[in-house]
Amino acid sequence: MQTVVSEDGTGFADERVGSGPPMVLLHGGSTTRRTWDAIRPHQGDDSRTSSPDRRGRGDCGDGEEYGLDREVADLRALVDAFLPAATRPSNPRLQPLHNKGWCRGITERNRQ
Repeated sequence: MQTVVSEDGTGFADERVGSGPPMVLLHGGSTTRRTWDAIRPHQGDDSRTSSPDRRGRGDCGDGEEYGLDREVADLRALVDAFLPAATRPSNPRLQPLHNKGWCRGITERNRQ
């Protein structure tokens, strides 16, 4: 397990396994990274996964006040830590993102 630190100093747990193309597994609002425990062992070389705890859940700290902008900042910190800059396109909008289910974070990212 690794710890990623967001721009406001909040640290959050991030489990990483596998090799291959990167994939970030984000849990829903009422769960933790443990949601993915049954899936992670089966990833193998199909992908390199990152499954963090979201702000205020599991092994993640929390800031003084909650806001969607803080969750977006956490996701940015995770991507910066998980994907070396040399592997990302110069235009972040060209980075492929796949969303399974509804995801406000991707919606917010695409508006910026």
